[in-house]
Amino acid sequence: MRLNKKYKILELTITLKEGIDYAKKNGGDNAKIMLNDCVEALVCLSNIVKDENKASEFIGKVIDKIRNAIDLVYDDNLLRNSIDLIDEMINNLRYIIVHEIDTQIEVAFMPYKVSMWDALESIWIEAKKDVNCSSYVVPIPYYEKDAQGNFCKMCYEGNDFSKDIEITSYEDYDFENRQPEIIYIHNPYDQCNLLTMVDPRYFSSNLSKYTNMLVYVPYYVDGSYEDEIEHRTFGLLPGPINSTKIIAQSNMHKELFIANGHEPNKILDLGSPKFDATLLACKKDIEIPLEWESVIRNKKVFLFNSTIDDILLDTNWVNNVEKIFDSFINDDKCSVIWRPHPLTEITIKTMRPHFLEAFNQLQHKILSCNNIVIDLTGDAYKAIKISDALISGYSSITFQYMITGKPLLSFMNKERLEKNRFYCVDYLGSYFTNEGVSISDFKEMVLNEKDPKKEERMKKFKNSVTNVDGTCGQKIYQNIKSELLDLLLI
Repeated sequence: MRLNKKYKILELTITLKEGIDYAKKNGGDNAKIMLNDCVEALVCLSNIVKDENKASEFIGKVIDKIRNAIDLVYDDNLLRNSIDLIDEMINNLRYIIVHEIDTQIEVAFMPYKVSMWDALESIWIEAKKDVNCSSYVVPIPYYEKDAQGNFCKMCYEGNDFSKDIEITSYEDYDFENRQPEIIYIHNPYDQCNLLTMVDPRYFSSNLSKYTNMLVYVPYYVDGSYEDEIEHRTFGLLPGPINSTKIIAQSNMHKELFIANGHEPNKILDLGSPKFDATLLACKKDIEIPLEWESVIRNKKVFLFNSTIDDILLDTNWVNNVEKIFDSFINDDKCSVIWRPHPLTEITIKTMRPHFLEAFNQLQHKILSCNNIVIDLTGDAYKAIKISDALISGYSSITFQYMITGKPLLSFMNKERLEKNRFYCVDYLGSYFTNEGVSISDFKEMVLNEKDPKKEERMKKFKNSVTNVDGTCGQKIYQNIKSELLDLLLI
């Protein structure tokens, strides 16, 4: 039986208990009218649970007992004794509904970008294992915006997901009527994103009306903040505000949400499923794309991850990216997989249009190089697994990569390396250009298979993030379901 149906039945039993209590206190004609109403309600309830034999039979016994009580409404003592027995029978009925009928739940996962599915996938894997759960992956449509904030393109990425994932079209999933017990989202923005916007039907403010539990799981791995006020930019977006539960990746992450006004019991410090995804990808055998094989064969592979942050903050971004590539172009011992952020092109067009011509020229140049490939897929994990080292700015991939144990060089700014920041993940054991490690230094280190900071890096990382052993999705699913089922006992 669906959990929502159980809720409705239990709510009805509370009304029944109020009704028989009224009859007990008043007696006479008023009691007779109320007890007849209770019989009618139980007949309706019997129809609702007709497929559950034990509950249906027990309801029949309660009906018989109430009908007997109707004949006693003018004898206060006999009526009270009869009502007390009925009250106990209703308690027993509640027990049967809660404990002796399997509880089925429906869970909807509503990603909007395939590249962000990794924030939900390991939770979905657990949901699929649960025989008492019907789970649906419902990618939702979104719009790209132009520089003026107008919609310029409608997008739907449901066809881009792995064939291993059964996709349900948003056109076929009527969540308003189905009212899934749980909805998982990774998009915090609703109308507040400058680059994209999900269809308003899927705003968190609307989804929250049709589910018992709206769960927000950040699509990114959080890094660090100067203070609570800086975190407010993300912590007080519509998604976190409208959600029933927020999944935090670490205790520090949880404390920042609380500092920005969220109730402590709303925040679950259970980690990020993106770390599950990274671990799983590194264990799996993968098929290297044919166009990559000749580029990376017998070479050290560097994954270069360029970020939105860099585009927005670096006034000389294209030239600086080109300098990084120039360090590798003529080196036959190295190869590079360049992974631009999935929103790179729309960010440039919308917010940095003066970069566009130079960016297109850079792409053309890279395409002609024999030791560099551009990875535009929705899945970063092939590149993460294949690579020997990472070069990146401030990015989720930077923090995810730490779990692999492989070396990484970051060119994030000095402010993000200050010791007194609030670290949701401690990345200070990495290598940084702002601490004197050049691209050439890092390249030589990797070529010589040296990584003197590895032990320090891994210790800092593991001590700062929750559930980095691959169990994050499992624990999120179990915790959310447990909290949902606990509501039946209230």
